[in-house]
Amino acid sequence: MNDSTGARRSTNINISERLCGHFRVTAEKPGEVTSTTGKSIIVEDEDGSETAYQLPRRVPLRAGGFVTHDIQAWGGDKVQSGDQLAKAREVSAGTPTAHLHVPWTGCGVAGDEMVFWQGEDGLCHYTPIRDVPSDKIVLVGALSSSSLNAKLSPVSSRIKHSSDEELVEVRTSEGTSVKILRAHGLLTMGDDGTLRKIRPGEIIEGETLIPRAQPDVPYGTGSNLLELETRTGKGKQLVLPLDREAGFFFGMYAAEGYTSGWGHKHVQIAASEKQLRKHADSVLNGWGLHTWSNEDLVATTSTALGTMLHEACGTGAENKQIPDILWRAPPEFRDGFISGYFSGDGTVNGGEISASTGSKKLAEGMVFLLGSVGVRASYRTYEKDGKEQYLDHHRIKVYQGGNENLPTLALTRKQKSAQKIKNSEMKFSRDRIPVPERFTTEVARAMRENNLSHSIYRTGYSSRPRLKKIYDDLPNRMQNLVDAPIWWERVESVEKIGSSEHAYDFEMGQRSNFMIGAGLLTRSTTQEAIEVSKSVSEKQG
Repeated sequence: MNDSTGARRSTNINISERLCGHFRVTAEKPGEVTSTTGKSIIVEDEDGSETAYQLPRRVPLRAGGFVTHDIQAWGGDKVQSGDQLAKAREVSAGTPTAHLHVPWTGCGVAGDEMVFWQGEDGLCHYTPIRDVPSDKIVLVGALSSSSLNAKLSPVSSRIKHSSDEELVEVRTSEGTSVKILRAHGLLTMGDDGTLRKIRPGEIIEGETLIPRAQPDVPYGTGSNLLELETRTGKGKQLVLPLDREAGFFFGMYAAEGYTSGWGHKHVQIAASEKQLRKHADSVLNGWGLHTWSNEDLVATTSTALGTMLHEACGTGAENKQIPDILWRAPPEFRDGFISGYFSGDGTVNGGEISASTGSKKLAEGMVFLLGSVGVRASYRTYEKDGKEQYLDHHRIKVYQGGNENLPTLALTRKQKSAQKIKNSEMKFSRDRIPVPERFTTEVARAMRENNLSHSIYRTGYSSRPRLKKIYDDLPNRMQNLVDAPIWWERVESVEKIGSSEHAYDFEMGQRSNFMIGAGLLTRSTTQEAIEVSKSVSEKQG
C-alpha cells in the first residue's frame, strides 16, 4: 500500500428489502486488495488512494431472516473495474443456528518460524510466530506493493490452525529458508511488474526469485539502562548503560562466552586476542566488577550478570541467540553487538567476512539484524564436513554489496582487513533485480545503447549495479525496483519435510503479506467465523 496518505472513501451497499439469491459487491476501479475484515474489503486504487467496500453483515430483512456475505477477493488479489469482491446471500428466518465462515484454505507457516514484532507497549521482539500474542494488538513487518518498502503494520489477529497438512521448506541459493504449508503462498514478481502470490508447487527451482526485505526496526524504544538485581542481600542493583561498550560485551558473549557455577555466577569470555581481552576487561571494570584473565579468556563473578546473560543470550554454542533487549536498545548498542560478535567469532580473509555458530537461531537472528542496518548477509547449514565434524554448523556470510554499512569492528586486525574488502572493486554481484516481461525489451535496449552486456532474455533479471548505470533510461517501475530496499533471492530447492500439528498465520489489517525469518515475505490469509446462535427473527422477538 502506498505510504502516502490517501483519502479513504466508503462505498455503501444498496440492499433490497427482500434478498432472493445473490447480490454482487463489485470493484469500482482497478487496484489491489490490501485487506479483508468482517466489515469491509479494502482496495488500494491505482492512484494510491483506498476504497473501503462495506459488506452486508447480519442485515435484517423485513420478511424475516438476514443477509450475510461470502468474500471472493483476498489480500494481494488484483481486481479490475466490475470484478466481484463478495457476494451476499440470504439466511432464512427458519434457520435455528448458522455458522457462517470463510473455510480454511490450508495455509499457514510452521510455529518455530521467527517473526519480528512490536507490542502495544512499543517494545520490539524477535520470537517464533507461535509466541506472538494472539489477544493483543501487535505490529509486524509487511511490504507495500506500490512503494516496495517494508514497514511495521498492524495485525488484526494471529491465527492458529490445527493441521496435519504437509510442510515444505523453501530454501534459496543464499541459504535463507521458510517452512510453510504446501497451500501457502510466498511473493514473487509478476510479468506486469507487480508482486503476485506463488505457491510452493508453482516454484521453478533454480529460476524463481522471491523477495527478502530489509527490515525497518525502530531501535531505541526501550530504556537506555539495564538494571539487574544483585544477590548481596542489600538491595543493590547492577546498572548497565546500553551503549556501544555494553553492546560489544554482549556480542563477544554471543560469540565466545559462557556461564558456569551455581546461579551462573561465573561469566567467561574466550578470547585469544589480547586486544579483545583488554577491551572486555575494561567494560567489566566500568560496571564495577572485578575480573581476572589469562592468555585465553577474561572472566568475572556476578550472579546478576551471569543469570541475565544465560537467559538473554543462552549458554552453550547450540543455544545462543540475539538478546531480546537488543531490539529495543539504542542503535549504539546494536552497532556494538555486531562489532563484538564479528570481532570474536568472525573471519575476515579471502575477500569475505564470515562467522560460524552452532546455533541456527543465532545465525538467522544475525542475518535479520544485519539486514536492519542495510548489510546483506546469509547463512548456510552444514551437517558435516569431509571429516564428519561441525555437525549442524551454521556459517554466516556478509556480502560485499552493502557491507559499507557494517559497523567498525573492535579488533583492529580484522577491521583493517574488512576495510580492504569494502574498498575493493566488486567483480561479481548477487544483488539481482527481476526484469518483468513487460519491461524486458526496453531495459535490453538501454543496455545495448550503453554498451552493457546482459542475459535478461535468458535469466529474467540483471544486477542492481548494472541497472544503476542506465538508471535514467529505465521505466519508472524499474527505477522503483532498483531503489527498493529488497534483495531478490533465487529459490534453490522446495522439499517436503513432514506434517505439522499446528500452523500459524496473521490476518493483516492493511497489508496482504508479512515478513518472516530473515526477512522473506509470505502471504497473509484470512479466516473469519460468524456465529449466529438464533435467527434474527428470534432475537428481534
